[in-house]
Amino acid sequence: MQISLWVIATLISKYMIYLGLAGTVGGIYISQLYSKESKALNLLAYCFYTILAGLIGTISYFFIQVGAFSENGLMGMIQQPYLSILWQSNVSSVMLLQAAGFILALGALALIQANLLIYRKGKCAFYFLYIVSCLSIAASFPLSGHTTELNLFSQFLLALHILMISWWLGSLWPLWKLCQINDIDKVKCLMEDFGRKAILMTGLLIVSGAVLAIELVGDFESLFYSEYGQVLLTKIFFVSSMLLLAAQHKLWLVPQLKEKGLKTLSKSISIELLFASLVLFSTLILSTFVGP
Repeated sequence: MQISLWVIATLISKYMIYLGLAGTVGGIYISQLYSKESKALNLLAYCFYTILAGLIGTISYFFIQVGAFSENGLMGMIQQPYLSILWQSNVSSVMLLQAAGFILALGALALIQANLLIYRKGKCAFYFLYIVSCLSIAASFPLSGHTTELNLFSQFLLALHILMISWWLGSLWPLWKLCQINDIDKVKCLMEDFGRKAILMTGLLIVSGAVLAIELVGDFESLFYSEYGQVLLTKIFFVSSMLLLAAQHKLWLVPQLKEKGLKTLSKSISIELLFASLVLFSTLILSTFVGP
């Protein structure tokens, strides 16, 4: 694909969507799980701005695709014939699913902000909005790009994989912020609780990712000699690095938190955040420039 302003705009809008999904799945999860600490550390603002970025990115992506399709400059983004054509395609379905998901996520965030989770009806409403928002956004990804050719089971695995990686990436910034609490015993308790919950999520992430990799690459040789395989290998390296850091947190840093100190854990999570940004960047390359 030729690098043009439309491609750059597409990359930016996609990155905003990924941020929004991370804030929706991981950010809101941590915010409701540790609601008292979330308000003290202003984690709700992190969720709000990432979700808002996702909503803006979703709407922008649709009009960017219209403009790229029309080839009539910026005005082509709002020309009726091209809007009608793209509106009848999967591009509009993706936008509607993602926009609905981000709006519902903002509703779930508002319930946390209003302290309504202490009531049964408020908690039920929260879980409904949160789950539907996550599913709505995740369901949009199999509708675009080369993944549309996958069978139904593989598309389900793709949506599951996206949810799990978004949960992980979106949780990192809140976990890093939790290290600012000046209570080692409390931070240790919170990190151990998160570590127990992360085991299932990480397992689903690895299994779904491995099956999808086999499905998309096709054979072992293509993993090394095709462009898609090489970028995928790079992404696997970044994810593996994050897994090693996560294992270090769970098995070493958190159990020895009193000896190692909060700064050591905070620094390690910040390195994991760096690898998370590289995972997002490699995902952008895979979904925009190369295909299996």
